Amino acid sequence: MNQNAEIVRQLLALLTTTTTTTTDAGSRYVVVRGSASGVHAGYLVSQEGQTVRLTQSRRLWRWQVPVGAPSFLSGVAMHGIDHEGSHVGTLVDITLTDACEIIDASSVARSTIETAPEVERSRA
Repeated sequence: MNQNAEIVRQLLALLTTTTTTTTDAGSRYVVVRGSASGVHAGYLVSQEGQTVRLTQSRRLWRWQVPVGAPSFLSGVAMHGIDHEGSHVGTLVDITLTDACEIIDASSVARSTIETAPEVERSRA
């Protein structure tokens, strides 16, 4: 492989790598889509089939990604949320029984979700 091709390969590897966040206990910060329960973000405690247990979880009633980020759930997991256009619930421990998607979240996503202002459901 020539030197330019190797540099391009290394740059692409850097651009496509997402750093996931873990707690001291080693659990991953994830974004979970439930088929009926909606979207939640928190630290993954366990998963068995469609049953997922999260701690320090927040429900994303409505979410908007930052300008320029992909506007689908993977964009939320990679780039986080824009607080102005998002409605995020209170911090809870939760067991979801209908998980259909689990996405590892970046440290940027974790930070924007954890620092989002809490919104009452009646306003969401």
